[in-house]
Amino acid sequence: LARGIEGRMTMSDNPSAFPAAFPAVPGFDIDLLDKFTDRIDAGDWSMGHCWNWTGHITDRGYGVFAPTKKAQYRAHRFALHAYLGREPVGMALHSCDNRACVNPAHLTEGNHRENMAQMAERRRAARGPRHPKSKLTDTKALAINILSAGGDFSTRELAAMFGVHQSNIAAMITGKIWPDAYELAAHMLAARTGDA
Repeated sequence: LARGIEGRMTMSDNPSAFPAAFPAVPGFDIDLLDKFTDRIDAGDWSMGHCWNWTGHITDRGYGVFAPTKKAQYRAHRFALHAYLGREPVGMALHSCDNRACVNPAHLTEGNHRENMAQMAERRRAARGPRHPKSKLTDTKALAINILSAGGDFSTRELAAMFGVHQSNIAAMITGKIWPDAYELAAHMLAARTGDA
Protein backbone atom coordinates (compact mmCIF):
# COMPACT_ATOMS: atom_id res chain seq x y z
CA LEU A 1 0.00 0.00 0.00
CA ALA A 2 1.07 3.58 -0.52
CA ARG A 3 3.27 5.03 2.20
CA GLY A 4 3.42 8.75 1.42
CA ILE A 5 4.08 8.57 -2.32
CA GLU A 6 6.85 11.01 -3.22
CA GLY A 7 5.52 14.44 -4.14
CA ARG A 8 2.18 13.95 -2.41
CA MET A 9 1.08 15.80 0.69
CA THR A 10 1.07 13.85 3.93
CA MET A 11 -0.54 14.60 7.28
CA SER A 12 2.77 15.84 8.70
CA ASP A 13 2.95 18.41 5.85
CA ASN A 14 -0.47 19.93 6.61
CA PRO A 15 -2.44 18.42 9.51
CA SER A 16 -5.43 20.77 8.99
CA ALA A 17 -6.00 19.42 5.45
CA PHE A 18 -6.22 15.81 6.69
CA PRO A 19 -9.68 14.16 6.75
CA ALA A 20 -10.23 14.58 10.48
CA ALA A 21 -12.77 11.81 10.91
CA PHE A 22 -10.60 8.92 9.69
CA PRO A 23 -8.08 7.94 12.39
CA ALA A 24 -5.04 7.41 10.14
CA VAL A 25 -1.49 7.57 11.44
CA PRO A 26 0.46 10.82 11.00
CA GLY A 27 2.33 10.87 7.72
CA PHE A 28 -0.24 8.87 5.78
CA ASP A 29 -0.83 10.10 2.22
CA ILE A 30 -3.66 12.69 2.28
CA ASP A 31 -4.58 12.34 -1.40
CA LEU A 32 -4.89 8.58 -1.09
CA LEU A 33 -6.89 8.83 2.14
CA ASP A 34 -9.14 11.46 0.54
CA LYS A 35 -9.98 9.07 -2.31
CA PHE A 36 -10.64 6.37 0.25
CA THR A 37 -12.89 8.42 2.56
CA ASP A 38 -14.94 9.67 -0.40
CA ARG A 39 -16.28 6.12 -0.71
CA ILE A 40 -17.30 5.64 2.92
CA ASP A 41 -20.77 6.10 4.37
CA ALA A 42 -19.80 6.69 7.99
CA GLY A 43 -22.79 8.72 9.14
CA ASP A 44 -21.50 10.76 12.08
CA TRP A 45 -18.11 8.98 11.99
CA SER A 46 -18.84 7.36 15.35
CA MET A 47 -16.25 4.69 16.14
CA GLY A 48 -19.05 2.52 17.53
CA HIS A 49 -20.94 2.25 14.22
CA CYS A 50 -20.06 0.49 10.98
CA TRP A 51 -18.56 2.68 8.27
CA ASN A 52 -19.89 1.08 5.10
CA TRP A 53 -17.91 1.03 1.89
CA THR A 54 -19.89 2.56 -0.99
CA GLY A 55 -17.38 1.78 -3.74
CA HIS A 56 -17.16 -1.54 -5.57
CA ILE A 57 -18.25 -4.59 -3.53
CA THR A 58 -17.18 -8.15 -4.44
CA ASP A 59 -19.65 -11.01 -4.80
CA ARG A 60 -18.62 -12.07 -1.29
CA GLY A 61 -19.49 -8.65 0.17
CA TYR A 62 -16.01 -7.13 0.63
CA GLY A 63 -15.23 -3.59 -0.49
CA VAL A 64 -12.56 -2.99 -3.13
CA PHE A 65 -10.51 0.22 -3.15
CA ALA A 66 -8.82 0.94 -6.48
CA PRO A 67 -7.13 4.35 -6.24
CA THR A 68 -5.37 3.86 -9.60
CA LYS A 69 -5.76 1.53 -12.55
CA LYS A 70 -2.90 -0.64 -11.31
CA ALA A 71 -3.51 -0.55 -7.55
CA GLN A 72 -6.37 -2.49 -5.99
CA TYR A 73 -6.90 -3.33 -2.32
CA ARG A 74 -9.54 -4.85 -0.12
CA ALA A 75 -11.12 -1.77 1.46
CA HIS A 76 -11.06 -3.14 5.01
CA ARG A 77 -7.36 -4.06 4.71
CA PHE A 78 -6.58 -0.58 3.41
CA ALA A 79 -8.48 0.96 6.36
CA LEU A 80 -6.49 -1.12 8.84
CA HIS A 81 -3.26 -0.21 7.03
CA ALA A 82 -4.05 3.52 7.25
CA TYR A 83 -4.91 3.13 10.94
CA LEU A 84 -1.84 1.08 11.88
CA GLY A 85 0.58 2.84 9.54
CA ARG A 86 1.78 -0.51 8.20
CA GLU A 87 0.50 -3.46 6.21
CA PRO A 88 -1.67 -5.68 8.46
CA VAL A 89 -0.02 -8.93 9.49
CA GLY A 90 -2.10 -11.87 8.32
CA MET A 91 -5.80 -11.22 7.84
CA ALA A 92 -7.92 -8.18 8.69
CA LEU A 93 -10.80 -9.57 10.77
CA HIS A 94 -14.15 -7.84 11.31
CA SER A 95 -15.47 -7.77 14.87
CA CYS A 96 -18.83 -6.54 13.51
CA ASP A 97 -19.24 -9.32 10.89
CA ASN A 98 -20.10 -6.67 8.29
CA ARG A 99 -17.78 -7.34 5.35
CA ALA A 100 -18.41 -3.88 3.86
CA CYS A 101 -17.35 -2.14 7.10
CA VAL A 102 -14.08 -0.17 6.99
CA ASN A 103 -14.18 1.28 10.51
CA PRO A 104 -10.71 0.50 11.94
CA ALA A 105 -12.23 0.16 15.42
CA HIS A 106 -14.07 -2.91 14.04
CA LEU A 107 -10.93 -4.43 12.47
CA THR A 108 -8.12 -6.46 13.99
CA GLU A 109 -5.17 -8.39 12.68
CA GLY A 110 -5.60 -12.13 12.85
CA ASN A 111 -4.88 -15.43 11.17
CA HIS A 112 -6.92 -18.07 9.38
CA ARG A 113 -7.43 -20.13 12.53
CA GLU A 114 -8.84 -17.11 14.41
CA ASN A 115 -11.09 -16.26 11.47
CA MET A 116 -12.46 -19.83 11.36
CA ALA A 117 -12.99 -19.80 15.14
CA GLN A 118 -14.93 -16.53 14.87
CA MET A 119 -16.94 -17.92 11.98
CA ALA A 120 -17.96 -20.98 14.01
CA GLU A 121 -18.60 -18.99 17.19
CA ARG A 122 -20.78 -16.44 15.40
CA ARG A 123 -22.46 -19.04 13.17
CA ARG A 124 -21.36 -17.30 9.97
CA ALA A 125 -20.54 -20.53 8.18
CA ALA A 126 -22.86 -21.56 5.38
CA ARG A 127 -24.97 -24.11 7.20
CA GLY A 128 -28.38 -25.57 6.71
CA PRO A 129 -30.29 -24.06 3.79
CA ARG A 130 -27.51 -21.49 3.15
CA HIS A 131 -25.03 -24.24 2.31
CA PRO A 132 -24.70 -24.52 -1.48
CA LYS A 133 -25.02 -28.33 -1.41
CA SER A 134 -27.97 -28.45 0.98
CA LYS A 135 -30.87 -30.60 -0.18
CA LEU A 136 -33.13 -29.52 2.66
CA THR A 137 -34.92 -26.40 3.83
CA ASP A 138 -35.57 -25.36 7.42
CA THR A 139 -39.15 -26.59 7.02
CA LYS A 140 -38.04 -30.05 5.84
CA ALA A 141 -35.50 -30.31 8.67
CA LEU A 142 -38.24 -29.47 11.15
CA ALA A 143 -40.56 -32.04 9.55
CA ILE A 144 -37.88 -34.73 9.79
CA ASN A 145 -37.43 -34.08 13.50
CA ILE A 146 -41.19 -34.12 14.15
CA LEU A 147 -41.75 -37.28 12.09
CA SER A 148 -38.85 -39.01 13.81
CA ALA A 149 -40.12 -38.05 17.27
CA GLY A 150 -43.50 -39.56 16.41
CA GLY A 151 -41.80 -42.93 16.13
CA ASP A 152 -43.63 -43.94 12.94
CA PHE A 153 -40.62 -43.67 10.62
CA SER A 154 -37.12 -45.11 10.79
CA THR A 155 -34.05 -43.10 9.82
CA ARG A 156 -33.84 -45.21 6.65
CA GLU A 157 -37.44 -44.35 5.69
CA LEU A 158 -36.94 -40.65 6.44
CA ALA A 159 -33.73 -40.62 4.38
CA ALA A 160 -35.57 -42.13 1.41
CA MET A 161 -38.49 -39.69 1.80
CA PHE A 162 -36.28 -36.60 1.87
CA GLY A 163 -33.52 -37.74 -0.49
CA VAL A 164 -30.63 -37.55 1.97
CA HIS A 165 -28.29 -40.11 3.52
CA GLN A 166 -29.42 -42.02 6.60
CA SER A 167 -26.42 -40.70 8.59
CA ASN A 168 -27.68 -37.14 7.97
CA ILE A 169 -31.06 -38.06 9.41
CA ALA A 170 -29.40 -39.65 12.46
CA ALA A 171 -27.29 -36.52 13.04
CA MET A 172 -30.33 -34.28 12.52
CA ILE A 173 -32.60 -36.03 15.02
CA THR A 174 -29.91 -35.79 17.70
CA GLY A 175 -29.26 -32.10 17.06
CA LYS A 176 -25.72 -32.53 15.72
CA ILE A 177 -26.72 -30.85 12.45
CA TRP A 178 -29.60 -28.43 11.90
CA PRO A 179 -29.72 -27.74 15.67
CA ASP A 180 -32.29 -24.97 15.29
CA ALA A 181 -34.76 -27.39 13.67
CA TYR A 182 -34.03 -29.97 16.37
CA GLU A 183 -34.67 -27.44 19.18
CA LEU A 184 -37.80 -26.02 17.54
CA ALA A 185 -39.25 -29.51 17.03
CA ALA A 186 -38.56 -30.41 20.66
CA HIS A 187 -40.21 -27.17 21.81
CA MET A 188 -43.24 -27.68 19.55
CA LEU A 189 -43.70 -31.28 20.68
CA ALA A 190 -43.31 -30.30 24.34
CA ALA A 191 -45.91 -27.54 23.93
CA ARG A 192 -48.29 -29.96 22.25
CA THR A 193 -48.03 -32.50 25.07
CA GLY A 194 -48.10 -29.80 27.78
CA ASP A 195 -44.49 -30.37 28.90
CA ALA A 196 -43.32 -26.87 27.90
